[in-house]
Amino acid sequence: MYNIRRVQEELIDAFKCLDDIRAQRLLASLLALYPVEQVCAEVVTPVLWQVGHLWETGRLSVAIEHFASNFLRGFLINLLYISVNENRGPLIICGCAPGEPHELAPLMLALLLRRAGMRTIYLGQSIETSSLLEVVREMQPVMLCISVTMPAYVATLIDLARRLQELPEPRPLLVFGGQAFLYHSELAHHVPGGLYLSGPLQQIVHELRQVLQDYLASGPAHSREPQSNPDPDVQGSAGSALPSISPPSSPAP
Repeated sequence: MYNIRRVQEELIDAFKCLDDIRAQRLLASLLALYPVEQVCAEVVTPVLWQVGHLWETGRLSVAIEHFASNFLRGFLINLLYISVNENRGPLIICGCAPGEPHELAPLMLALLLRRAGMRTIYLGQSIETSSLLEVVREMQPVMLCISVTMPAYVATLIDLARRLQELPEPRPLLVFGGQAFLYHSELAHHVPGGLYLSGPLQQIVHELRQVLQDYLASGPAHSREPQSNPDPDVQGSAGSALPSISPPSSPAP
């Protein structure tokens, strides 16, 4: 069995040397032994935090930070598109708030939701509000999961939430989270009609599965009613729909 901490260190060393072949081999070896969920929770997320910390403290260059972020993005994207996606049933859409460039948290969420058997589409980073609303009108998702890493983009999330509420029923439940709210928890109260969650990623998937089950049991009219924001200062049973895994001031991957 692998020593997870040692693998984290070796992966960061590979990034420092721009050695994508070594990094690929390390992650391939882990996937041969552990499920994707464990690799994401115990390797990918901690390594991203460490890379961001090293950059913030001047021990890693912007070039290396981008290399590491883009490598891990490619890793997650590949896993997402080889994972079986349901082609029918309630739809969940994941992505970033309009303008938000940090996408690894919602990408990882989309991957794990899909692996948990939920029909999931990943839209990516920095999508215009009008385009997001167009997708919502056409696809009629049950949930729209939005991540915000940088506090500057909370305003675009608030605008999106308000415009979602103007849509006729059935409209999706807006689920949001991210590092922006970890440092500025009071901002979550300003997002109308949304459900704010925070916590470990696997707990998030469990929470969203429960929301989906409620939808199936009660029907769209009941399940898509606007939700009140739980107090972000209180640690409850939820996990955040979208834990951010990049430092808020880090350069965009």
